[in-house]
Amino acid sequence: MTTSPSDLLRERLQRESKPKDDWPPLVLAALEGASAVDELLAARPQAARTTRPAPAPAAAPKPRAPAKGAYLRSITVEGFRGIGRPATLDFVPGPGLTLVVGRNGSGKSSFAEALEQLLTGDTFRWANRTKEWRDGWRTRRT
Repeated sequence: MTTSPSDLLRERLQRESKPKDDWPPLVLAALEGASAVDELLAARPQAARTTRPAPAPAAAPKPRAPAKGAYLRSITVEGFRGIGRPATLDFVPGPGLTLVVGRNGSGKSSFAEALEQLLTGDTFRWANRTKEWRDGWRTRRT
């Protein structure tokens, strides 16, 4: 007999949630769909509702005032791992977190390892590999 993910979730919520938790019913309603969530929220007393600000519309990143320190503006990689012809990844310089998102095989790890190689002279991935392994690796040159 196969147990559905919904049934597993229900069992786990019953087993692990505390009586004071007000979120398990929302999770269960979400399994049923948006209308079930809306009905549950409408039926809750006003005091139990939490108000969240509406998400801000997506906008292009604004240039920031220069901060102390050094920040990358871009990195260009050529002939390294899965990158053959020159490819450039541009950044918004400044403090904070930068996410590089893309499909598998698009070069995210190649850019990260190229930067690591540039800054440290080595890459963690290759640090403990044998000489034969390192010498046998070929990068794409097109």
